[in-house]
Amino acid sequence: MVNVTTDRDRADGSRLNLVGRSVGVLAALAGLFGAGYLLVTSAIPYLFVDGTTLAAENAPIILFWSVVVAALSLGVGYWAWTERVWRLWGLAVAASMLSVLSLFSIGNAIVPFAVLSVLAATLLTVERRAT
Repeated sequence: MVNVTTDRDRADGSRLNLVGRSVGVLAALAGLFGAGYLLVTSAIPYLFVDGTTLAAENAPIILFWSVVVAALSLGVGYWAWTERVWRLWGLAVAASMLSVLSLFSIGNAIVPFAVLSVLAATLLTVERRAT
């Protein structure tokens, strides 16, 4: 029998570890919800509309950013659950920058995702430093 010890095994019982991982999964759900909201309200209704309205012209762009946010969300959830802290920090910073730079277009749908991502990364970093 081979005994393999990982970073998760050492702190699996830590309450802060569980909270950080749970917030990461909650961030992923918030990001997926935000991406779905963008799809339902700003992309899908206008993708197949003939016309030159601003909403119809922006629908492919909103669709692209919805897919990007969904991919970021899945990455945050996975890397928070597996405690890949530095990768999680990278995605949390990317999500935060995206939400600030796009605050007046899609940012309001992804700000909760960005805030929860940074919170999950902070909690997992503090837990790692404490042990």
